[in-house]
Amino acid sequence: MRKRTILLATALPTGPLTSPPATTATAAPAADFEGSGRGDLATGVGFEDIGTTEDAGAARNTTGVPGTSEATDHFGSETLPADGTRDGHTESTITASFEDEGIGAATALSGSATGPVTDGARTFGPGSLGRPRSYGAFGADLIG
Repeated sequence: MRKRTILLATALPTGPLTSPPATTATAAPAADFEGSGRGDLATGVGFEDIGTTEDAGAARNTTGVPGTSEATDHFGSETLPADGTRDGHTESTITASFEDEGIGAATALSGSATGPVTDGARTFGPGSLGRPRSYGAFGADLIG
């Protein structure tokens, strides 16, 4: 067995230890849908049954949201609030990771001064992005 010598070095201050002055953070909340300055929560309910449609996901049959509830769509399986357009209004991306029998899709809702709106909402998946429409759970891991 070979022995190895490891040299560790540290730098210690020569004067008294002091901490930096305390400051107040003024960062904006991650998601502030209506501009109140307070953080808002966006959550999906991907396994919600809509009537007799099992695991369709909540909010899928909302007026203005493209598509209709289908069994095992899991609409709302992932949500991502972000001001992607940098206009000061938080947009929302909501996925249906098992849309069309496992292909998956994402729906983008525009932001406004009062929160997300369905006007101009659009849904896209691998086919609309020039990718093969095959099982892949598009949108299953939405990262912000």
